Amino acid sequence: MIDDMKYTDTAQKHIDTVVQQKNDPSTVLGICFSKGMTQSPLAPHNPNGSTETLLELNEIIQRQIEATEDERKFTLQMDDLKNHYSMWADEASKVSGKKYDYEYVNKIATCADGYVNYIKLLHARPRPFQIAPLYEKKVTMIINDPRTGSYPSGHSYDAWLFAMIFTMKHPEHRNHFSRIADRISTSRMIAGVHFPSDLMAGKKLAIHALNVMIENSLLKGMV
Repeated sequence: MIDDMKYTDTAQKHIDTVVQQKNDPSTVLGICFSKGMTQSPLAPHNPNGSTETLLELNEIIQRQIEATEDERKFTLQMDDLKNHYSMWADEASKVSGKKYDYEYVNKIATCADGYVNYIKLLHARPRPFQIAPLYEKKVTMIINDPRTGSYPSGHSYDAWLFAMIFTMKHPEHRNHFSRIADRISTSRMIAGVHFPSDLMAGKKLAIHALNVMIENSLLKGMV
């Protein structure tokens, strides 16, 4: 049955990260496990066979039709995490006048990303391109399968986490950082790999992860 479909092709490297970070108190996932916070803080995703999922598929297809060439180029560039992280460092440096580099942003991601991979495994939502044919629709893939479940979006999670941390450091540039995070999130629909609700879930999980980081002093040296 369509509602029983799960994402089952998670890359081993992502599983390895989860296994390693579960016992690492310097990471969000390690803190959550040490405190017994092993359930997802997110609401369940829309059932695969629901009207809501059909509407989400239609929204993805329409967004892909409307995408400009610049948006597609940005989507391809930001799919590469090194490009994604370097872009954040460059933008934060440009608007703040303070120098940031890839390593600074990567340090934040390393601390936090085992957690989003763990939550993805719990929800195991199929990707839009897997569900679309069941509705006799087609979602175009312009990147490779990211090899994780769809819910929540890891790119959206990272982007909003970076946006919130840079906003803590430079609150006068809040709107600039939020616009970048929105653009990154939207790019994942253009790529054909995420439902709109995955993007919102990524933002919600980033807020949760940031609270864990603040409460457990994981931001020391970052903010």
